[in-house]
Amino acid sequence: MIPKPTVGQLIRTVRTELLNTVAPAVDDPQLAMVIEMMASILYSAAQRSDNELRWMRESAVEIDAVASDVLAEHGDRTPGLREARRRFVEGSADADGDSPRADYDRAGTMLAALLAESLNLPADVRQRADSLLRQRLMIEGQILGDFKVVGR
Repeated sequence: MIPKPTVGQLIRTVRTELLNTVAPAVDDPQLAMVIEMMASILYSAAQRSDNELRWMRESAVEIDAVASDVLAEHGDRTPGLREARRRFVEGSADADGDSPRADYDRAGTMLAALLAESLNLPADVRQRADSLLRQRLMIEGQILGDFKVVGR
């Protein structure tokens, strides 16, 4: 028994039992593949449960910081970014219980605007935007974990 378990701990415990107790008792190769897929999904769910909100908050803060810097220096040349940031800030301020997911989605819109408008800005702005995109893709890879479609 785990005293005061987190959701991630519960999911990992179920995954371990599935792999160590159920899987060895299954002789059907197709069912074994299904068990592997279930274990992969449980792994991803545990990862998300433990980290997703933090990852989303950190990503939104980083994107907003770069967007603010770019607007301060190139605001007259970035109307799309200005509008996306306005929506991000207003959405965050009006959020009364709004989820971090909504902030993350608005930050994604802001990142898309930053990437599009950085094409017409100095190379260092494009590099910062590309770096944010790489970070976001890494985060989304962590959220997915080791998910793979087994047997396909």
